[in-house]
Amino acid sequence: MAFEFDYHVHTTVSYCHEGDLTIDNLLKLAKEKGLKGFAVTDHAHHLYFDNRSAWQYKYITDYNLFLSAMEIGDKKFENYLNLIANYNKSNNENNPKLLIGTEIDVAQNGKAVFNAKYRDKLDVLIGGIHWLPCIKNGLDSKTLLIEFMDFTMMLMENDIDILAHPTRIFRANKMEIPKEVIRPIVMKAKEKSIAIEINSHNYPDPDVQFIRLCIDEGVKLSIGTDTHRIAEFGDFSMQKRILSEAGINDNMIDDVLFTHDNKN
Repeated sequence: MAFEFDYHVHTTVSYCHEGDLTIDNLLKLAKEKGLKGFAVTDHAHHLYFDNRSAWQYKYITDYNLFLSAMEIGDKKFENYLNLIANYNKSNNENNPKLLIGTEIDVAQNGKAVFNAKYRDKLDVLIGGIHWLPCIKNGLDSKTLLIEFMDFTMMLMENDIDILAHPTRIFRANKMEIPKEVIRPIVMKAKEKSIAIEINSHNYPDPDVQFIRLCIDEGVKLSIGTDTHRIAEFGDFSMQKRILSEAGINDNMIDDVLFTHDNKN
């Protein structure tokens, strides 16, 4: 069962894609790599906002901007869901399976930047912290720590299956990952039956200490490349290495990894 699915993959729908990440190309490559399938998890807010607005993140602090975008955005999101579903309808059973997913952010009011009416249509719902209000005001490590924990805990209240790149925002801002954030996140994940992603895009995340605590507490680990470029797709070498460093051997692997079939 291990390493048969990539649970975090972006396509040309996401503004952050690099190269020709069409579903057709990904399906072909998945078959070549021997994957049984993968989750298409494009950013939900990219379907509600134009490129410039999406990267400004104003809807994080002003949720009304998302509410105003819902009428047009919902239609785009439904087209996105139908696109993936139609691929599966026409797909030969011997071909890799497409899982329907999306990646969401959380706003300052604790609500997901996502229309919850679509939750039941998803095989996988990923949540990630990509931006915090303090970033626009100049980085202060203490403020970043407080906001990061506040937003992460709020995000995990939004019925997500997987917490993506749990501490990447520190690496992305050239900061050490505070050790005090690890246990609260792992225990919240345990409480909410959320898997912690081992993410290999740009900043391999999380570290071995984080992963070992997940294993000790029985929190599932999700394998996601967070594919933004074709070379990343289905390359699990980083995940295999860090799991080995955490003391996980081949006989243990199936017991610690998340699969869409073992969601609680």
